[in-house]
Amino acid sequence: MLDSLLTLPDKIWRNARRGLAKSKRPFIDIQTSLAIDILLAIPLRMKNLTSLNFRDHLHWPNGRGKPAMLTIEGAETKNGIAVEAEIPTELADRLWAYRSEIAPDVIRKRPDALFVSTSGTARTQGAVTVAIEKAVYRHLGIRLTPHQFRHFAAKIILDANPGAHELVRQLLVHKNMKTTTNYYAGINTMRAGRAHAELLTKLKSESSFPRLKRSTSSRNGGFSE
Repeated sequence: MLDSLLTLPDKIWRNARRGLAKSKRPFIDIQTSLAIDILLAIPLRMKNLTSLNFRDHLHWPNGRGKPAMLTIEGAETKNGIAVEAEIPTELADRLWAYRSEIAPDVIRKRPDALFVSTSGTARTQGAVTVAIEKAVYRHLGIRLTPHQFRHFAAKIILDANPGAHELVRQLLVHKNMKTTTNYYAGINTMRAGRAHAELLTKLKSESSFPRLKRSTSSRNGGFSE
């Protein structure tokens, strides 16, 4: 499921780009692809995701072909903490193409808001939410809300790095560590045990432990390092 979800934005994007040659309907699918891609890279709350615009939030300080920046002021977030995150190059290029090439072909102008209808008006948070949930269910057969992408991101981090709650806190922009640990510390013992077992296996395979040599001395039990 993980691999399928990670590649879902690419699948939707490619299909929608082909469909745009015949109809305007895939224009919404293009936006759904971008929404899922952003949630995977930067798991925002839906209010902030659906309010993104190219004037205040999305920037290309180093031009096209380089990572972009996503910035949201504290006054716009739930807990008053500003968001500043790097957008991976591939996603940044798709956002650039969407605003500069794809959207103007459909709505006849460069949009300021990221999520707009085929007539150019801003789409609601509810509309974007439903589109994401339907796309995930249609392609993967699972029900996943946009907010669950935040839990998904935390799981990926903690599975790879048990105890990395500070990293999770920063990614999810929690105001304090207590919020993070209340949500995600419950199964950390299992993660830690799994990580320790994997480390032992790796160490054994790399022969990292000191080898014991047979000794003729009886003072050390017959062995010496």
